[in-house]
Amino acid sequence: MAYKYYKYEYKMNQMVEVSENERTYYNAKVVGIKFNPPACMVKYETRYTKNGLPRIEVVDTEYIRPKPPVDHKLKIDIGHRVDVDVDIGDGAWRVGTVVAKSEFFYEVKLDNIEDVRRCLPYYVRRHFDWHNGLWVLI
Repeated sequence: MAYKYYKYEYKMNQMVEVSENERTYYNAKVVGIKFNPPACMVKYETRYTKNGLPRIEVVDTEYIRPKPPVDHKLKIDIGHRVDVDVDIGDGAWRVGTVVAKSEFFYEVKLDNIEDVRRCLPYYVRRHFDWHNGLWVLI
């Protein structure tokens, strides 16, 4: 069973990212699908209830996207839009812009917290936007 949102079908047990504010994305798994209105029940990988259990909630499909493509051949330079796992304990990818780079790290100005973070390359990926069921490289 799947729900078609624009040109995309979400499926049970599919790994997705849930947008909190279009600049922060949390990893989750689809554990239920609702058709009217269109929504998915998701179980977060790194967000928990007060009891320490994985958080589960119903989210409108407008705020869900599949895991973005990862292309390690894409070069990351100063000025590129990127997603960064800034490792602040919530397992979220945050959107930002590369402002400096060296052989060992990137410095990224984050959009949602107006901060510059120094990140190892492993925690940085090119940012793609999800538009009408298609990935667009930004």
